[in-house]
Amino acid sequence: MKEEIKMKSRILYVVLFASIAATLTTIWTAYADVKRPESEQSNLRLTLSSEKQSYILGEIVKLTFAIENRSEEPVRLSQRPGILAGYFQVWIAPERKSFDRYKNTSWGLLESGGVTIAPGAAYTDSATIMWNAKPQILRPNEGLILTDYAFPATGGYKVKAVVSLPGTENKLESPPIQIVIDEPIGDDLKVWNLIKDNGEIAYFIQNGGVLTSKDDEREKLVKQIEQIVADYPGSILVGQLNQSLEKFRANEIRRKEILEKAKKNPKN
Repeated sequence: MKEEIKMKSRILYVVLFASIAATLTTIWTAYADVKRPESEQSNLRLTLSSEKQSYILGEIVKLTFAIENRSEEPVRLSQRPGILAGYFQVWIAPERKSFDRYKNTSWGLLESGGVTIAPGAAYTDSATIMWNAKPQILRPNEGLILTDYAFPATGGYKVKAVVSLPGTENKLESPPIQIVIDEPIGDDLKVWNLIKDNGEIAYFIQNGGVLTSKDDEREKLVKQIEQIVADYPGSILVGQLNQSLEKFRANEIRRKEILEKAKKNPKN
């Protein structure tokens, strides 16, 4: 009799355990489906490409990002996940090293309306990578690039992108691409040696502006750049400097016009 009771108890425990396991499996499956990455739910895929495969030190690297809709239905995002809106991150890894995050303080300053990605289509955006907003307090374990230049040395680099999808908690990550940074030669090497330790010039080349708001410091920096341009007119890097100078001068004209108007029409 006792053995029969023990046997029934064991059967009851087995049935109860199986029931609990089945319930937990159902809950986990439902939870996993809710938390499934957006790339699986809507077949969105992020890809990254560079304008060229190899660059020289000090040369601007241009990247293009594409969010592809591989489903048969349109995908609506509440905001355009553009570079300037701050939804993208770029991660860079020198050879045989881990990825660190590139930081640009001009990213994340602009929001825009939503976008619908049609089936088989892609939302694209591009960015230039050169100057890096390195942290003021260097923390090697923070996962940020700690130099003024995103690519400060020669060699191979892996680059990948991560995008946060607006209106969701999901992110997409691109497969990494390979970029090679070569040693410049001739005048380009001379120019690189003049600018490699100057984050202000790196910022100027990429953005056509200056970090400082002090007029004397602005003038000193611009004169330094103008001298480099005059000394090495055939350099590829000087070609970049020239384009940034043109942009800077045009912005300076507008800035001075705004200041003049403000002087003539002061607010009451």
